[in-house]
Amino acid sequence: MGFQDYDIIEELGSGSYGKVFTVRDRRTGEICVQKIVSLDGVDEKDREETLNEARLMSQCEHFNIIKYLDSFIENNYLCIIMEYASGGDLTKKIKAQQGKPFKEDLVWNFLIQISQGLKYLHDKRILHRDLKPQNIFLDAEDNIKIGDMGLGRILGPQSSFASSNVGTPLYQSPELCQEKPYNHKSDIWAFGCLLYELAAFSPPFLATNQIALAKKIVGDRPNSLPKIYSMELQFLIFKMLEKEPSKRPDINQILNYSAVKLRIQKAKLRHKELKLKEQFLTLEKQLRMDYETKIDMLERKLSDYRYQEEQVQMERENIVRK
Repeated sequence: MGFQDYDIIEELGSGSYGKVFTVRDRRTGEICVQKIVSLDGVDEKDREETLNEARLMSQCEHFNIIKYLDSFIENNYLCIIMEYASGGDLTKKIKAQQGKPFKEDLVWNFLIQISQGLKYLHDKRILHRDLKPQNIFLDAEDNIKIGDMGLGRILGPQSSFASSNVGTPLYQSPELCQEKPYNHKSDIWAFGCLLYELAAFSPPFLATNQIALAKKIVGDRPNSLPKIYSMELQFLIFKMLEKEPSKRPDINQILNYSAVKLRIQKAKLRHKELKLKEQFLTLEKQLRMDYETKIDMLERKLSDYRYQEEQVQMERENIVRK
């Protein structure tokens, strides 16, 4: 397994994290994403952190998380091969709206899918630590795929908090801004910021510098959300943005919120209905094929019978003539 097994299609992005490309697997023809990170001049600690993303991704298998396919080190470059989400990220989706509000059903849909992916991570004691629109991807059917586990961390069995200051400033929780220990509730804060941005087309807090931003995150209340969104949705988003971590819901409480549970049940029923409809159409097609096959057989038998009847009639006429 190496670079020779993949043909580069196009570059998706580059930065301090390395470069990202869409590639085609020469062996299978599958389109996937290749992330390349240089390990040149990297000390042991930073090398471990760089390898962390591949390690975390390889432990995760959930429909709403970008799928890990492979990783290898070649010529002192770490290469991670992962699922390609052809719908782009939520930042692209937000820009495409050009200020036109998302339908509330779509926001709930995204909320539920991100929650399900985040629950999987939190149940495995993994903190994402960098939830933001750029790290939430979509497939061709608008299914959510949580990506970029580069800053993720597994909490040890005896540990409930992390302390290293990471993440994107706009989505950092108050406890991170105050350099306090944090846990999975910090991901919930970032999740709330992300949902707020989906509804308002702007993060809840903006400032001209990081110190001013941190002061706002710690001390200010976000502006109200557009009134087109229901009180249920607004209530949940603002609960995620509680300054005190203990007042924020955890991911299980979010999924058990009545408005969320109702929509999950409706989605399950809709899925079941579509599956039954698909089964019915398959059965109908099979019955039609069986029917047409039997009709064809009967027509052939009838044709044979008529032919035989004609032969008998001809023989009879020959006998009469004699």
